Amino acid sequence: MRTVLFIAMRHLVSRKRQTTVAVAGMAISVIVLVAMTGLMMGFEHKFFGETLKVSPHITVTDEELTPPDPVARRVLGRVSVAMLHHERPADRPQRIKKPREVVVAGAAVPGVLAGAQQLVGQAILAYADKTYPVELRGIEPEKQDLVTPIREYVIDGRFEGLNTSPDAIMLGSGVAEKLGAQVGDRISAAGPGGIHVSLKVVALFEAGIPPIDKTRAFVPLRIAQSILQRPDEVNTIGFRIADTKTAPELATVIGLLSGYVTESWQEQNANWISLMAFQQMVTRMVIGFLLVVAAFGILNILIMIVLEKKRDIAILRSIGLTRGQILRIFLVQGVLMGLAGALIGCTLGALAVAGISRIPVHFEGLVKTNHIIMHVEAWYYAAAWGSRCWPA
Repeated sequence: MRTVLFIAMRHLVSRKRQTTVAVAGMAISVIVLVAMTGLMMGFEHKFFGETLKVSPHITVTDEELTPPDPVARRVLGRVSVAMLHHERPADRPQRIKKPREVVVAGAAVPGVLAGAQQLVGQAILAYADKTYPVELRGIEPEKQDLVTPIREYVIDGRFEGLNTSPDAIMLGSGVAEKLGAQVGDRISAAGPGGIHVSLKVVALFEAGIPPIDKTRAFVPLRIAQSILQRPDEVNTIGFRIADTKTAPELATVIGLLSGYVTESWQEQNANWISLMAFQQMVTRMVIGFLLVVAAFGILNILIMIVLEKKRDIAILRSIGLTRGQILRIFLVQGVLMGLAGALIGCTLGALAVAGISRIPVHFEGLVKTNHIIMHVEAWYYAAAWGSRCWPA
């Protein structure tokens, strides 16, 4: 083996220009692999990471799993046949019956950490001459913080004010900006019934996700029930779980226990998950083509070496080297170039990721950031290393 390695090294050193080009091609493909993967995973990690903190992992809705029979069947009996052209919607909005029992039953499921009830509805906030529509969420602050730790996103004021003040409201940073309101100001909130309630802004939060920051406002549950004219009612229950990957299975269990339609965070964000999966597939295809091109570069150099070293191969055969040993010489050359390209590429890739993450770019769409988001884990480099050594 020493002889094989020595001859392989001599061949590589004797053709420095070709060796350098092959190694550089490998290194560039690894840099692109690490940087592109870090960029795509950075955006995904930011979006889902922040979303899972400010939204429940599992949500129980107010839609029953087994809906009541249509009015014609209730009036005429189950064995009747009737055609109903139009059924007027119920005057009373849907609600979750016995929500506290649902919270207790759901929290008792293994893997579930906490549960909290909410009343979610639409309201109009007014401050001075400005009005703005929001998604008003009535919560029990301390219990809700165990499910969605909003407290850590408070940028002004105190989250505890939702407990201590009887007329408190916490606004998303985007909502506050639209209204021009600050902590300490009093604003007016009106629900679908037209009832106006004066509220005091006790805190502002910013989750870093504009669709949330620009639409949500939190108030104590009793206040929301008053504004929305739904006394003692709850239409949403959220749960936090230990392992977010098990959300679909746990959602099924909680749904059967509660009798209401229950959704996991994967179901609620199915569109974004599908979109990001498609983007990752396209990115992998582009990177794959780069890796194939770099691998063919090494193959081309090895073929050229074989063609140019026919006389050397004949000499090696004459001094006793077998066909297998000669084959291993060229295989070792390919492996050495692949290893060198992977090592240089991973090193420069880490530097590229660090540099790109410092580029100031203000972006406000699905996520809000002032720099390019990069997320790199150790297995990215392992995958890049393996992808370079395998073709070689």
